[in-house]
Amino acid sequence: ATCQVVGGSHYATLDGAGHHFRGQCEYTLVADCVSEEFSVHVRNERQSRTNVTWTLSVGIRIKGSSIIKLLRNKDAYVDGRQVMHFPYISGVDGTRVSLQGSMVRVWLANSGVVVRWDGYHLVEVTIPDEYKSKTCGLCGTYDGNYSNDLEGSD
Repeated sequence: ATCQVVGGSHYATLDGAGHHFRGQCEYTLVADCVSEEFSVHVRNERQSRTNVTWTLSVGIRIKGSSIIKLLRNKDAYVDGRQVMHFPYISGVDGTRVSLQGSMVRVWLANSGVVVRWDGYHLVEVTIPDEYKSKTCGLCGTYDGNYSNDLEGSD
């Protein structure tokens, strides 16, 4: 299943629900909330002189391994070091950072999760079926029930 963020405030969850959210901060887009194998975060900010938010960066955390940060203009950092040449393949966990058309693509080898970002207005996260009913965040619960995608843990 794939979750999408378009324009920084339009979300389509893993279960297919659509919602609008204009928060200005860092938010969990999707995470494995059972075994905490991975988490994907977005940092949103307000565009100057408008009431519209957009995605400033995408952060990816891999349990016991790397922290990946994707910035505008297709800049990518792994554990604080800029990726100078694509594809980049981690010698630690096999995570791969590459260019795919107009997108930066990150494949998390340990989980099979794929994160894609165009560096401006489109973020996509594809989650394997093994994470059904294990996710949380703005992408929802991935349990086939879109009506509970926006419920919090409390």
